[in-house]
Amino acid sequence: MERNVCIIGLGYVGLPLGVYLVRQGMNVHGVEISDDVLDSLSRSKAHFYEKGFDDELKLAIESGKFSFARDYKKKDEQVYYIVTVGTPLGQDGRINLNPLNSICQNLSEVIEDDDAVILRSTVKIGTTREIVKPILDKSSKKYHLGFCPERTLEGVAFEELSTLPQIVSGIDDTSTSVISKLFEPVSRKLVHLPNVEEAEMVKLLNNSERDLMFALANEIALMSDAKGLDAYRIIEAANFEYKRSNLKRPGPVGGPCLEKDPYILTE
Repeated sequence: MERNVCIIGLGYVGLPLGVYLVRQGMNVHGVEISDDVLDSLSRSKAHFYEKGFDDELKLAIESGKFSFARDYKKKDEQVYYIVTVGTPLGQDGRINLNPLNSICQNLSEVIEDDDAVILRSTVKIGTTREIVKPILDKSSKKYHLGFCPERTLEGVAFEELSTLPQIVSGIDDTSTSVISKLFEPVSRKLVHLPNVEEAEMVKLLNNSERDLMFALANEIALMSDAKGLDAYRIIEAANFEYKRSNLKRPGPVGGPCLEKDPYILTE
């Protein structure tokens, strides 16, 4: 069965996913509001660097199975809507869900019976059920809803989509079953969770763990400097043939996820 997918947000998460799904034979339409991103796509170029990805993007566009615009494109068949919009922190250090709320309001006006809405954005626990679902319910349509986090690394996202397990969770058993049919043919392995809150928490924990590991490494470096010791030598010795230790080397920590997801988890 040929599947129709609409990806909302063609950033570091949405664009590689869209191109990857086209490679698997699906029809993909991307919705994007950034003129810069749309301009790059019109030239078959991504607005970020990932080795070999522009070639894949060009093939997807030339296949006729990948389109992009500011607007939604409704088909008569079932559509999987995948939301990949960013969820930045506000000035108060709390998650800003306004972009997500706006998209869900738009979706409530376009979804039809049997369509599926899949959240892939990083959100605080409870967002899918307590915030997104009430907005979509305004549609009065019999839709499916789930949370399926992305956990790819920026710069190798396209490659990792074929190697990482995909976590799948629906708002109910039927939603889980419908959403699984999208990912089963394209994912190495599916990990099913019984409720969306657990799936929401997985993504937050993965990034918070990494942030904590790097924070510890940097604290070790500061303590070592204060005592005139070599942090790298200390960490190497602590890890050497000691399977219970996996200390990281100190260094810069940043990116769009590690610097904000621990705050979202805390919230």
